[in-house]
Amino acid sequence: MFFPLPGFFMKGYMDIGMNKFNGYKLDLDNIKLIVLDYDDTLCIHIHNGITRPSEQDWDNLTKEAKENTYLDLVPCVPNKALKLFLDTYFEKTEKHLLTWANTKRLIPARKAFIKKYYDTEYFTKYEIAHTRKAKLSYLLAVAEYRDLDKNEILLIEDHPDTLDEARDTGFMAISTAEITYMMWEDR
Repeated sequence: MFFPLPGFFMKGYMDIGMNKFNGYKLDLDNIKLIVLDYDDTLCIHIHNGITRPSEQDWDNLTKEAKENTYLDLVPCVPNKALKLFLDTYFEKTEKHLLTWANTKRLIPARKAFIKKYYDTEYFTKYEIAHTRKAKLSYLLAVAEYRDLDKNEILLIEDHPDTLDEARDTGFMAISTAEITYMMWEDR
């Protein structure tokens, strides 16, 4: 498979195959599972410009999290570049949503956002990692349980430390920004 050089974008479908993301060569032909982050990956926070809520804001939200949290209280939009990337190259590939949260109270709010902007069966699993580092533990556990090689799992994430840890352990990993750039550079 080939990937076009920057400045050349074929509308519709193109092969993604071996490509260079942030200096890392990734062979995406053999991906069997995609694990996606939620905040600022799948769901882009747009309130207060592009700033994230403060710790106090999050504490207040988790105390009274409602289904409309990500739709009205903390306005967010779906990541259209990410959805286009997934629908174009990985339509039939299994997808898990792995979010970092210290409470289960936000699950209904996150599910309401997903229901509004994505097919309800878009993700086969919805998991919570209670710390950022627990995401790597999840990737390792799912690779072992599903008998997948690490390079058959793709992590899509916005946190640079999580991306580096996944790559250092042998997983495929792409940042949200890289996908956005790749999908929209010539549009």
